[in-house]
Amino acid sequence: MLVTGFTFVLFVSISVAIIALILLGTTGIIADQIARKLLSIMVAFLPLAVLYQLMISWLAGRQRMRLIAKIQGSMPVMGIVTAVTLSYFWHVRGGLSAVSR
Repeated sequence: MLVTGFTFVLFVSISVAIIALILLGTTGIIADQIARKLLSIMVAFLPLAVLYQLMISWLAGRQRMRLIAKIQGSMPVMGIVTAVTLSYFWHVRGGLSAVSR
């Protein structure tokens, strides 16, 4: 059942991410170029976010609360590291301050 859920969720989230990237690249739905670039980066992480939530739900169903606590405790640290890294490589000023709020 978990494999079926992973497969379905991964397929749907990748499809939505591809459609969103195509719409962001071909339409003027978002006029600001920097915002469009950042949204494109965020959309690329959509499948990972959905799989993370599916895994947490599965672990909750299996009553693995300590593992859930460890995973959820490490997420803010990983988020800050990711934000700092992306802000550095893409020269996004204020990226870290937006995450810390």
